[in-house]
Amino acid sequence: MADEAELIRRSAAGELDAFEELVLLKRDRVFRTAYQVVRNAEDARDVAQLVFVRLWRVIRRYRPERKFDTWLYRITVNLAVDYRRHQGRGVEVPLEQAEQTAGNPADSAGSRELRRVYETVAGELTDRQRMIFTLREVDGLQTEEIARSLGVTTSTVRNTLFQARAVLRDALRRRFPEYFVPPRSKDKPRP
Repeated sequence: MADEAELIRRSAAGELDAFEELVLLKRDRVFRTAYQVVRNAEDARDVAQLVFVRLWRVIRRYRPERKFDTWLYRITVNLAVDYRRHQGRGVEVPLEQAEQTAGNPADSAGSRELRRVYETVAGELTDRQRMIFTLREVDGLQTEEIARSLGVTTSTVRNTLFQARAVLRDALRRRFPEYFVPPRSKDKPRP
């Protein structure tokens, strides 16, 4: 497989084979990002498809001095928000349930349990909190990248991330106390 920059350059030149490789490289991240907005696996698949159709049409406008992932996240978030607005909130289909009905092989029981716990506590986040938390903690984007991709300030990202962590910590403590580990106190050493 060619490197990402080469795939982008060739895709912008109209090479369909390169674009197909680029789609394979980015599809999981686009799906996860869309899912965080629409909260339904089938809708997230639809949004991902729309993202790649849009990307094919606009990739010639991409400027290599910018981070491609940030640009792609912005397209994904915008289309997912539009999709959700036009479709209504709909019914949330947990990712785990959608994966099982799609016939994906079951992973370990521990992973399924962790995903179930996360889906439950993440349900208490606002859309913005969930999106920013996922982009930072799951996808590993830096604060500046998230701000650019969502069109907000870096302080908004930091504040929202702080709030999201507090909500998740509280929800975990209340709903799943068996998994809750209290934050370390600076005054008392841990036993």
